[in-house]
Amino acid sequence: MKKIIISLGTILFVILLIISARQLKNRNQETANEGKNQQIKNNANQKERIPYQARAEQEYITNREAAIRDFYDFSDDPLFKRAIIDGRKFFLVGYDHGYLPSTDTPTWGGVLIFEQTSEGKFNLFWESSKEYIVHAEGGYSRFQDLTNDGIPEIVVQDIPGASGSNIAYTIYTWRDKTFKVMIPTEPFGKGTATKVGGQIKDIDGDKIMEIIDGYIDEKNMLHQEIYKYNGTEYYLWKKEIKKANQ
Repeated sequence: MKKIIISLGTILFVILLIISARQLKNRNQETANEGKNQQIKNNANQKERIPYQARAEQEYITNREAAIRDFYDFSDDPLFKRAIIDGRKFFLVGYDHGYLPSTDTPTWGGVLIFEQTSEGKFNLFWESSKEYIVHAEGGYSRFQDLTNDGIPEIVVQDIPGASGSNIAYTIYTWRDKTFKVMIPTEPFGKGTATKVGGQIKDIDGDKIMEIIDGYIDEKNMLHQEIYKYNGTEYYLWKKEIKKANQ
């Protein structure tokens, strides 16, 4: 009887070992399949993801439409600029100027803001009413807290004019549950001048950013306009003219 009990115990132990081995094999197979599926997905994304300018040409749409489709298809890309304002999640998408292939009509750049809902969905929340020339010469759009209040502004550096020597800024601030213009600076520069990349930095140590536009004229003189925040808006604080590289 004792031998029978020992034999049954041994058999049960062996059965449990077999079951455990099969479960482990299944888990390993599931993990391998998940990894393979993710790799397939990644490869597909890498293959399908192309610059929105190229997508615009392929799909016969404007750069704006291509930028919107690109965001919806690849919204999990960490390179998209994002900010949390009043507990709401916003994503910034800037698009460069381009041309509609059918007519060669210029379709200049702009700024789009998407909001992620609590359900994880994305909606186009806001877009700039002005069209910007933010091209490879150095223009950009981004979130940045200029006023040191914990709420980021939308900063757009615009480079109007065919020469690329002019620089202008538009700053949007969060007000009344939307984004509104805080400051549009005038294009600053001349067609024959050498542009000086605009700067946003704290020059007086008050932890609030100043906005600096500038250009160098034909006589190698540096012209600068400095805008300062007064608690409500940016205003032209001072102009400077001095020898360049001083």
